[in-house]
Amino acid sequence: MCGETKPSRITTPAYPAYRERTGHNGVTFYEHISFIDDIEGQKTTAVTAGEGFWSIVVGAAAEESIKTGKVISIGELLKNNVIPSA
Repeated sequence: MCGETKPSRITTPAYPAYRERTGHNGVTFYEHISFIDDIEGQKTTAVTAGEGFWSIVVGAAAEESIKTGKVISIGELLKNNVIPSA
């Protein structure tokens, strides 16, 4: 961010240092631990499948809005992009 009379500041989003050390090739060591804990019925702070789904929906709506310059209705987006059952 920068202003007319203030210096520029550029940051790069990144994982915390302990996660950076493990690498990120799809899933980190810590995400595997959370996944196993979740399977075993232990409370975790990992995101849920529902949270992941809505993250994708919001991203898709944002991308469509950028492409079209229009406000995107989430309901319409979901209705128009339903994948038929096999």
